[in-house]
Amino acid sequence: MSETIKTYDRRKNRRFKVPPDAFMVIKQPKFKMGQIVDMSVGGLSFCYTEGSIPPIDNLKVDILLADDGYYLDQIPVNVVSDFVIGVNYPFNEKPVKRCSVKFNGLSDAKLEQISTLIPKHTSGYILDRRSSGLHQNYS
Repeated sequence: MSETIKTYDRRKNRRFKVPPDAFMVIKQPKFKMGQIVDMSVGGLSFCYTEGSIPPIDNLKVDILLADDGYYLDQIPVNVVSDFVIGVNYPFNEKPVKRCSVKFNGLSDAKLEQISTLIPKHTSGYILDRRSSGLHQNYS
């Protein structure tokens, strides 16, 4: 028997696809770089290897779009999730992780820069499978 369950998308902002040259950089407490998967005016997610992202207060990240030479630095974030998604690359035995961060306490100038970055450097939004409102539970 099939039961219909109503669910709601928890995200406040629509996520957008970014080009493959979009990277996130953390300089402190230890240098780390990851490829951005998607972003919104509320946050972003990225994939990386090596270690984990510390859930510390006052973590700041930079956004780099390599092909365009675009660089936005010192964006305050909070880590929302950080988990292993697999070991998918040949000759690389290190696990690939995905981290999601939420922008935290953006100045008006940083918010404006991110709001301008999205329409200029993204290629459409990502449909969230949770946003349809109805899902089937086959239990």
